Amino acid sequence: MTDFPSREPTPAAITSFSTYFAGGALIPAGALTGPALTSWPAANLALYYPFSLPFPYPVRRLMISSGIAGGNWSLGIYDEKGAAIYLSGSISSTASQTAVQYHTVSTATLLEPGPLYYFGCAQDGTSNRANAATFGSLRMQLMGVYEEALGALPLPGQATFTQTTRTIWQFFGITRTP
Repeated sequence: MTDFPSREPTPAAITSFSTYFAGGALIPAGALTGPALTSWPAANLALYYPFSLPFPYPVRRLMISSGIAGGNWSLGIYDEKGAAIYLSGSISSTASQTAVQYHTVSTATLLEPGPLYYFGCAQDGTSNRANAATFGSLRMQLMGVYEEALGALPLPGQATFTQTTRTIWQFFGITRTP
């Protein structure tokens, strides 16, 4: 035991490849490789990725690496029961494969430490591209990833979580910087 209390620093950005997301925690074990340009699995498909934080985190922007410009995204943060905490609406995809696209939230949203949250993302087409890695669908299910077939964008105010059959681990995140 040290003489000084330890406090984990609050990062400026938290991505889906960080230890706060189940998929990111598997990178050191070699179970996940870095992102590559991948087709989105289905038009108007929402995927919900679980994460948890050990500290309060003021979300000021959502980010996504969309792969190529074109099509539309919808991004959101949900609580463990599927209620929306923040929704972006429909966002035009403007980022290239090597760029990250940011969406500034209308009012900073404070995520408290401890509970399970879900980062939701959806695309309106299958010709859109995602900057993502892949897992087997069973591993995605074990990590707690859910999906939902939407009629259209944007993401809903109340998610209907369904066990996923997908394999895509999208590169996205949240920032505390404006």
